[in-house]
Amino acid sequence: MPKQHDGVGVVCPACHHLSRLPEEKKPDLKKNPGSQDTIELIPRDSRKVPPVVARSIDDVEPLSPSEQASGSFEHHASKRRPIQQELPEWERETEQVNSSRYRQKSPLPWVVGGTLLGLTLVGLGAWVVLGTVGKQEVAKLPGEDIQWESHGAVTEEKPVTEEIQNFLTTGNDVLESAEPIIERFLTVENFEDFRPLVRFPDVAMPRIEEWYKHHPLKTKDVKEVGYGGSVTVKNNMTSLTLQMKDYTLKQIALVRTDDGYRIDWESWVGWTEMSWEQLIKERPTEPQIVLVRAKIDAYYNRDFTDEAKWVSITLNNPNSDRTLYGYVDREDPTLTRLISGVSSGEVAVTVKIRYPENARAGNQVIITEFIFNGWVAPEKEDDEKAEPVTE
Repeated sequence: MPKQHDGVGVVCPACHHLSRLPEEKKPDLKKNPGSQDTIELIPRDSRKVPPVVARSIDDVEPLSPSEQASGSFEHHASKRRPIQQELPEWERETEQVNSSRYRQKSPLPWVVGGTLLGLTLVGLGAWVVLGTVGKQEVAKLPGEDIQWESHGAVTEEKPVTEEIQNFLTTGNDVLESAEPIIERFLTVENFEDFRPLVRFPDVAMPRIEEWYKHHPLKTKDVKEVGYGGSVTVKNNMTSLTLQMKDYTLKQIALVRTDDGYRIDWESWVGWTEMSWEQLIKERPTEPQIVLVRAKIDAYYNRDFTDEAKWVSITLNNPNSDRTLYGYVDREDPTLTRLISGVSSGEVAVTVKIRYPENARAGNQVIITEFIFNGWVAPEKEDDEKAEPVTE
């Protein structure tokens, strides 16, 4: 309480200090004789102050439907917003950038739409694939249409054509007749026992005798004759696939004669007049018959560097892992058929080869004669187009 304060006054609600009320003074008529006015004092308690009445939300007049539709309520709401102080220039620029950023279109609808489109395409592709999985292509003989048949569908049984029936009968007859011959052939322990089993015995037996002087004669155990139903019949020649006990597969060729089926021994062993290793070592200049798999090549070296004169062909025999390079004279008209055959890929052929005089390499030879396609000699001169039988 300030000094010289009589204790009568009003406490300030802000600083809580007691303030002295000003004293009411009457005008001094003596000092101001011309003043006739007087100050009328009205007691505080006698003043008419309107009472404070509490209001609820129910007392507020609701907006009309037209105002709600036109958005006039935003106008009312904006009136109730507190007055904000004006922002500095730098803050106004930041606020404008942020507000324009939020006004940009969101990429979310495009992402969702692209995802839905991708899922739709994937589902459509899966439906198409699943609709064709249950179908298989049924190959028909030449002349018949290729049809589609469903795995679980009940189809009308078609009568077996005469051509198919003849094919099945021929295949079964071949297996039934050839299997005993093949089993005897594979279990021969003395080369003389080959005579009643091989074709052209007068030609084959001298070759067999000479061959087994350099190659051991071993019996071979067969697991299945005609493995996988692989039986090829062309005229009087037949080719079968054998599955051996060690699960390797080998081809064997037979020819039907008046005395029954006979086996083509030369194609079975991959016969050559001289063994492959003997050829490379001795380098004979006289032509030698060889059964080889041939394909076009681009190796030119030593005695054969002129590509304009020679055609390079690789030669491989099943009895050796060493490759010979045979060269064909481009101007030799008898060898154009060989060149045409090897140009389309690897083929089995029977040819004659020799080494050049004073050969400088053991793996380069001259192909002097094209004998026939494949390894099985045809029965007649005009039957060289018979189906080749190879290892």
